[in-house]
Amino acid sequence: ASGTFAETAANEFYTMIISNTVPAIPLFTLTGFILSESRAGTRLIRAFNAFFGWMPGGIIIAAVIICAFFTVFTGASGVTILAMGGLLAIVLEKSGIDEKYRTGLLCSAGSIGLLFPPSLPLILYGIIAQLDIKALFVGGIIPGILLVISLIITGFIYISKHMIEIIKPSVSECVISFRDCFWEILLPFIIIISYFSGLTTLVETGAVAVVYTMLVEFVIKKELH
Repeated sequence: ASGTFAETAANEFYTMIISNTVPAIPLFTLTGFILSESRAGTRLIRAFNAFFGWMPGGIIIAAVIICAFFTVFTGASGVTILAMGGLLAIVLEKSGIDEKYRTGLLCSAGSIGLLFPPSLPLILYGIIAQLDIKALFVGGIIPGILLVISLIITGFIYISKHMIEIIKPSVSECVISFRDCFWEILLPFIIIISYFSGLTTLVETGAVAVVYTMLVEFVIKKELH
């Protein structure tokens, strides 16, 4: 496709896989795996439900944001659906959302975080196309936000046609649930600040994410061993 000889394909492939940014991919994947194996998803659902559950369509907003959060680190919609789909499906069902819509919502939201940093597909694309990965991250933020908003809008349309249970707001529940998942919520900010400030390289940022997640889930929360 590039007009070069087929014999050079092996050399080009080797050049790509020895790129100094490739190790970031398994590092961020490991971060997502640790999060999915812990009870981080349960804590996040509780927190977002407490903050948004009182709104019409609040649980849909929570589901979309949580799926986006996990897909950022797992790098694949299928992993997010497997890790969070069952739990979110139960929460959505209890809120009165029918099976057809909640299945479509979770399958769609599962890939919605692929444009947010540190998106693994963007890293891989940047390596293959030899583009500035930091610029790709910046360029993916606005389209990613638009996708999140679009999916939330479909939720509001659904809510306008169906009676959905609304949770009574509780300040104490908001405080307790936020405190429980504070360390997980802090992770994206640590990654974005450390990488975009130039404090760490992409691979170093991945290493920071792994170490931080291990400290949270193994030491602070003590949910994994």
